[in-house]
Amino acid sequence: MAFARHRALWRVRGALAASAFVLCTGIEGMLLHELPPVLLGVREEGMTVPFALIVAAFGNLFLVGAVAPWLARRLEARALAEDLRAVPGELRRYALRDRVGALLLVAGLGGWLAAGLASRPLVVSADVERTENARAVRQWVLRYGDRELVVNLASANTVALADRYFRTCIRRRSGRFVCLLVDTSRDPPRVVRDPDDRPNPEAIGQR
Repeated sequence: MAFARHRALWRVRGALAASAFVLCTGIEGMLLHELPPVLLGVREEGMTVPFALIVAAFGNLFLVGAVAPWLARRLEARALAEDLRAVPGELRRYALRDRVGALLLVAGLGGWLAAGLASRPLVVSADVERTENARAVRQWVLRYGDRELVVNLASANTVALADRYFRTCIRRRSGRFVCLLVDTSRDPPRVVRDPDDRPNPEAIGQR
């Protein structure tokens, strides 16, 4: 009898939550990579897959290890798990914690998905603005630049200084840069050469 009881405990302990943890963590990792929740402060470029999986795993561990046991105790105290009343107390606690953990993991997955979808218009808008910036820079270079700048356009580096305001730098063979400030909120976009010819990593860090 004791063996059967312990065997039942081991079978129910984490049986559902463990499977949900693996599945939800994998899906959330891909969501954070492909559909970044910009509204929550994640960069629009998204996370790398390994880092996204780590973030998802830590979040899910918190749900399963901290939130699920606390919530399961509340549910048991209020006798909300009516279908588990006939189950022995210790086994019922494990089963209830397992169910609650699995449900929390699914809810967490839904939360990441909702945040990612809600942020999608922001990401698309940012992509459109970057495309406009690239077009404006190209037009400026073709009009005012020399052959070297035209050739090096493909290696241009761009950072967003503010909403719809960019700084794009093009490197010359001499090692110096030609940097342009682009305001895409205007129609057509306004392009001004920045007197500061330092590259973006160096110049932006001191702004």
